[in-house]
Amino acid sequence: MRITLQGIGLDYPGPRGPLRAVDGLDLEVAPGEFLGLIGPSGCGKSSLLAMLAGLRAPSAGRIGFPGWTGPRPPRRLMAFQEHGLLPWLSVLDNVAFGLEAQGMPRAAREARAHAMLRRLGLEGFATSRPDQLSGGMRQRAALARLFVAEAEAMLLDEPFSALDAQTRVVLQQELLDLWSGTGRSVVYVTHDIEEALLLCDRVVVLSARPGRVIADITVPFPRPRRIMGPPPPEVAALRWRIWDMLAPTITPPAA
Repeated sequence: MRITLQGIGLDYPGPRGPLRAVDGLDLEVAPGEFLGLIGPSGCGKSSLLAMLAGLRAPSAGRIGFPGWTGPRPPRRLMAFQEHGLLPWLSVLDNVAFGLEAQGMPRAAREARAHAMLRRLGLEGFATSRPDQLSGGMRQRAALARLFVAEAEAMLLDEPFSALDAQTRVVLQQELLDLWSGTGRSVVYVTHDIEEALLLCDRVVVLSARPGRVIADITVPFPRPRRIMGPPPPEVAALRWRIWDMLAPTITPPAA
């Protein structure tokens, strides 16, 4: 699914009038593209995801889905830093929750959810509650819920940032393996430059507030990619290139 953002602006109320968080932003996500958004804190990355998800209306500009011919707006699913699992439901029911909202019969949605849990190594925890799982397992269950719903676009807001380094690498690889071949568009927000380069087809760098595009970098590494191994040698050069853009925009905390 193609996504276009044209002249996007977003204002928040401030004590002295509207505070512009995003300004004049133009961006296109190609069908099946894995696009990363990176920038300093407060530059509007998460706000952009909220607008793409239809959770917030832009103050200026237009978001469109050229070529979309469905009877209703395309389904766009969002995943956050927190897994968002419902604590009173089992893992199976959490994964199948979105399918119930789509009107799928119970037997069909449970079969699909079981298949995804098997793929992610969680079949033995289908009847467990989220508080009985480790942090990595909860995030893996959230991935299962995201992919089982078969949305046209997936919007991910630093989904692995709270995990330890080893678990994060494993889940990054699982995300790529699940996404590969689906044809789904992904917009992925991160503060981790190397993560963006290893996961994404393109990395869009945003300025400090108000967020504007300051660079649009095509990642030259072929797919499929293996996260659990030495990164391509070009990663270091690209990482420093992006860091040189971001460093002047980052204000150190006050002493």
